Amino acid sequence: MFSEEVNFKLNKVRSFMKDFNLDVAILAKRRNLSWLMGGGDFHVVESFEDAVASMVIGKDDACLITFNNEVDRFYDEEIKGEIKSIVKYWYENDIKQKAVEYAESVGKRVCADFYHEKVAYAEPQFSELRISLTPWEIERYKQLGNTAGNLLTKLCQDIKRGMTENEAAGLFLKEFSSRGVRLPVVLIASDERVYKYRHPLPKDRRMEKQVAVSIVAEKWGLHASMTRIIHFGAPSTKLENKHVAVTKVDAALILSTRPGSLASDIFKRGLEAYNEVGYPDEWRKHHQGGWAGYLPREIIVTQNTRKEVGRSQAFAWNPTITGTKSEDTILIFEEPNIITENKSWPSMTVEVDGWRIERPAILVK
Repeated sequence: MFSEEVNFKLNKVRSFMKDFNLDVAILAKRRNLSWLMGGGDFHVVESFEDAVASMVIGKDDACLITFNNEVDRFYDEEIKGEIKSIVKYWYENDIKQKAVEYAESVGKRVCADFYHEKVAYAEPQFSELRISLTPWEIERYKQLGNTAGNLLTKLCQDIKRGMTENEAAGLFLKEFSSRGVRLPVVLIASDERVYKYRHPLPKDRRMEKQVAVSIVAEKWGLHASMTRIIHFGAPSTKLENKHVAVTKVDAALILSTRPGSLASDIFKRGLEAYNEVGYPDEWRKHHQGGWAGYLPREIIVTQNTRKEVGRSQAFAWNPTITGTKSEDTILIFEEPNIITENKSWPSMTVEVDGWRIERPAILVK
């Protein structure tokens, strides 16, 4: 018997199949298997998006196709329920090809989350299935957000002047990993690098004055993003003003993200906020974020994203103004709920459109 969560998601896949007159669906991306199986890990190499297994879902049953050196771990630790399997030796042909062959024996009309000449490509539709979170996923997301927010706060407080960016990154990776949380994204820039790069990979540069830290924390397949700014000694008035400005843009984006809101309208409100704070063109230098979940960004929002926000969905907005950035992960209920905040981080109250919200200030050390 599968868990209630897995059965619920299998039914979502089958409803999609019925709506599009499909017989079989193949899931081979690690994000989709993690989603389906309630947070399981179906990969070996961190940088690969393909799982080392495929799930073939028919109208009445499902089958796991994997290798002989993976199957025991999956059944012992990752699969929430009983499922039949086809196990191939590690040296045999590609698992995805075996999945297509098996799917064709089950039904004529096949879709998959990867490109193949014999099947319909359906990853955009699977992304839509993932975006609306179940109660089980919401609880896991809250746990992840709480862990990420608390731990990043502690680690940023531990950063010292003179450490290298790589030393700080190593500290982050060690501490998050010890709690079962991966960091697929670690961006650290210090001093002039903060002003030059939007995606600064850490280097052997010693941190002297200003540090910008952006991470994506991942557990159970879910991703939580956040950014924090640190300064050794009092920051300049110019930097302080820039940071106040970027938090106002962030606040405008967050507070506009409510059930029924149109993503393009939220984006438009963000552009208005950039104008209001005196930086009308900064939005052109970096994307502004969007839906989050089983990818750091399931959908990056632009002025052309004609999609409504729904309840129980995750977002991470990340506006930037050269030299600073504001970012947290939120869950959408009747109103936004920030899951990565930590009350011990210094904050400022930002008022936008008659609403007030707390946003992270610069941590001065």
